[in-house]
Amino acid sequence: MGPPVGRRKVVRKPFSLEFFDVNAAFGFDPKGRVDARLEKVLDLAGRANVRRLCVCSLKGAFYDYELGNIETLRICHGDGRLIPTATIDPRRYPGGRREVRSLKEQGFRVLRLFPEHQNWPYRYAPFYRILDELAEYPMVLLLPARGLGSLTELSHLIPADAPFPTIVLGVNYWLISEALAVLPERPNLYLDTSLLDSPDAYELLVDEIGPERLLFGSGLPFTGPGAPALALERAQIPDRAKEAIARLNLEGLLDAV
Repeated sequence: MGPPVGRRKVVRKPFSLEFFDVNAAFGFDPKGRVDARLEKVLDLAGRANVRRLCVCSLKGAFYDYELGNIETLRICHGDGRLIPTATIDPRRYPGGRREVRSLKEQGFRVLRLFPEHQNWPYRYAPFYRILDELAEYPMVLLLPARGLGSLTELSHLIPADAPFPTIVLGVNYWLISEALAVLPERPNLYLDTSLLDSPDAYELLVDEIGPERLLFGSGLPFTGPGAPALALERAQIPDRAKEAIARLNLEGLLDAV
């Protein structure tokens, strides 16, 4: 039996780009907002042709960062799709233990911090100590946008010549003007695409700051990959720029650390 009269069956076209996701996590959401199991995250990623993901255990965000890092390494071991992302909770970070160096020695190349879940500000001395360690032992740093002014604040805290790249996650429509003001002066700051759900957002950012400053991110499990992936594919920008945003930029940053 065909579809009801008056209704057309929607046929989804497969995504033409292959994506490398910088912004994904898995585990358990204590507030019960989403299904964060790894198999669910991978299923949603696969539907949008996300082939590789930088992933972090939510245990490190909500409970114990050391146990979270152990879980992340265990889950990623032997799975070529998954790049382990470490985390540190600066509220429990004693400093002096060279934890960033230890994380690099364990094989981590990406460090994600979760102030939005742990309720600490960017102007916070334990955070500064982590930045100091990153200057000595560079990793790709992931930090969330936290409303108007957060990009400006980070531009004051992270020197323009810092030897590590910082990717700001979750920049939305209201933060684009701030991003356009900040990023030309901060070559080591980048944006993920998890909340860029319209082609014109990509077109504007690529025109103003270039495609090399954007990296595909989904925000899984809290937001999905479909909207930013589809918006990128529909954007009126060169195919090479789309490929750079989808995966090449992230590959280059990881190779550099």
